[in-house]
Amino acid sequence: MSTNLDVKKNRKDIGQYLFTVAVLADTHVTEKNGQSNSPFLVNKMANARLSYVINELNQNDQAFCIHLGDLVHPVPAVITQFEQAIACFQEQTATLNSKIYLVPGNHDVGDKPTEWGPAGTVREEYIDLWKKHFGSHYQAIKHENCHFILLNAQILNTGFAVETEQRIWLENYLQDHCNERLFINIHYPPYLLDKNEREHYDNIAEPSRSWILELLERYHVEALFAGHVHHFWYHKHANTDCYLLPSTAFVRQDYSDVFRVAPGPTMQFGRDDAQKLGYALLAIHEHGHICHLIRTEGHVNDQSHEIKPTRKVLKASHPREYASSYLGFDMRQDWLEHVEITPTGGLDEFDRKTVRNDYPLMVLWEMGVCKLRVPRSDMAQKFKLDRLYALRDQGHVITLFTYGMPDQNLINIVSEHRTLLDGWEIAASLKTLHSISNSVNIEALKGLPLYFSKLRTKEDTVAESGHYYHVINHGFSIHDKEELESLFAQDWINKIFCGVVFRVGFQQGAASAITQATQLSLDLGIACTVHVRMGSENPAEAMSDERWVANRVAESSIAALAHPETNVFVDTLSDIDRGYFPRLGVVDKMFNPHLGYYVVRHINAVLARRPERLVIEEIHNFDESHVIAFTQGSQKWWLILPTTDKNFISFEPKIFKYLNTSKSFIFNLRTGDHESLTIAKNLDKGLGLLLGAMPAVPLLIYQT
Repeated sequence: MSTNLDVKKNRKDIGQYLFTVAVLADTHVTEKNGQSNSPFLVNKMANARLSYVINELNQNDQAFCIHLGDLVHPVPAVITQFEQAIACFQEQTATLNSKIYLVPGNHDVGDKPTEWGPAGTVREEYIDLWKKHFGSHYQAIKHENCHFILLNAQILNTGFAVETEQRIWLENYLQDHCNERLFINIHYPPYLLDKNEREHYDNIAEPSRSWILELLERYHVEALFAGHVHHFWYHKHANTDCYLLPSTAFVRQDYSDVFRVAPGPTMQFGRDDAQKLGYALLAIHEHGHICHLIRTEGHVNDQSHEIKPTRKVLKASHPREYASSYLGFDMRQDWLEHVEITPTGGLDEFDRKTVRNDYPLMVLWEMGVCKLRVPRSDMAQKFKLDRLYALRDQGHVITLFTYGMPDQNLINIVSEHRTLLDGWEIAASLKTLHSISNSVNIEALKGLPLYFSKLRTKEDTVAESGHYYHVINHGFSIHDKEELESLFAQDWINKIFCGVVFRVGFQQGAASAITQATQLSLDLGIACTVHVRMGSENPAEAMSDERWVANRVAESSIAALAHPETNVFVDTLSDIDRGYFPRLGVVDKMFNPHLGYYVVRHINAVLARRPERLVIEEIHNFDESHVIAFTQGSQKWWLILPTTDKNFISFEPKIFKYLNTSKSFIFNLRTGDHESLTIAKNLDKGLGLLLGAMPAVPLLIYQT
């Protein structure tokens, strides 16, 4: 049978870690702290936000930094403010404890050559200004057999002499180092969605676009990094991973059109969507790389704003890593759709431009989630299939789910794209099973694991919720042992299905149910997938308790790590705010984090990289908390899931019998911070755990 362990063993080995490069973009430093010539108020915070990033980077150990352009906001046509902003930028970056290399952006040397560019077209005198303040406007850095090439995108298609010089230099450099690892860094991305898209404000025009893309293909460039768009996108061009990075300063509000909800009242129509600000840490390994996206969440450091403490960034393991999380998510909403952006007269006016919302992908990478459960529609169109293949190369593991007897078209799709899938769940009623078995050509599927999910009856629904609701449910219960024994006693079932799907209902504890489902499947000698429901049993009742969601995904994460032979999928990534079973996910409709996002990310960061298997020892439910005691090797851990806002939880000696308080710490799964454990005394309740300033969030207790 196929298991999560097999998935990890079959993942491409990227080898030992070598070094890290910090990559940031679009800092838009202004001429004076707290001031800006922009009509948008958020621009006044750019300097303070860069200061926070610099302080954060100084807590890390990157080999060097690369800035992808738009260092400053005033354009060179406004020479006094421009040079004042340059002085501010240089003053701030002088405090970096690692060298920074700079790519010119359109705010630094002028827009690409168009009549309609709002920043003023690039000029040779602007390039001379760049050279005066920053040196070369294109260059290459070699570090441990890796070459980081920095290009000036603004001069492409200008016909300037410096364009020809850069072109000849780049072609010669790539030829001279064609057998080494190459990384290109540029301000404008070649394209946003498709290499054949028309020119607009945010891509490189022809013929230079095709020239760059051909070089990527010919010289097998490992990755390309671009800025300018102030949002995250990822695509794969031939063998090159292309990353479009967010800004540290503000968000391009025109792209708020990709979300199915309006920006909040404090977001300045999407421009101050501060949760999306950040940078990247590029981890170079022997045989590949990982792009870690780091959210700064709009934090600032200066005298006129609240000063946030600097932190050492705690990164979750990426899907490309062997250590990525065993927890998966059910991709219910269309996370592969193409969206047309409305031209509103700011930066584009004469047509719509088409993009994809890549924030679901960014969220998955940040949390370290590789396992995805997708419907048939995600394999029904070529552009979606191409996308799934690109994500497979990033380490994602795809499970397909469908209903009923597969038609021939579906059989053909699955057979053709067998290597894309880790498993196939088929939901159906028990009475149609024999017909399904006759329609599935096992030989054509070449060993693809198939899981059966029972369509649940009206009686099942009543038994679970106490009421009959007009809803659809599927998946076996952990109480269906006799039915499963009878089912898999039949040879023809075993020839088709390797295992079954279990459903964990709203009122069931996730960790205990996952543990029981795993044990039941092992007893039966079959594999299993477990779906953890996040919605109420009542389709009209909203689940809006953020702490409950965080507690549930925390339980599911621990149980998934404890049972790597089981596929565990949580059914909601982003909020479902309309329709049936409205409920919170781990991120909102803008794909900004809820508490559950931080919990999954930090559990993965702390526990998934550890080589020892996690073993759950005890699960207890108390009035003020749920507690899961577990071990990893010789390390003792306790997951504390508070159910109240109190910062004091009664001490239960039988649970903490191995606790050595002098060597124990509390790890806050919201902030990533840890502090010494404090045992306090309450007159009414006796001894208890004092949980500190944020008592309402899931916590880990561990001892050194």
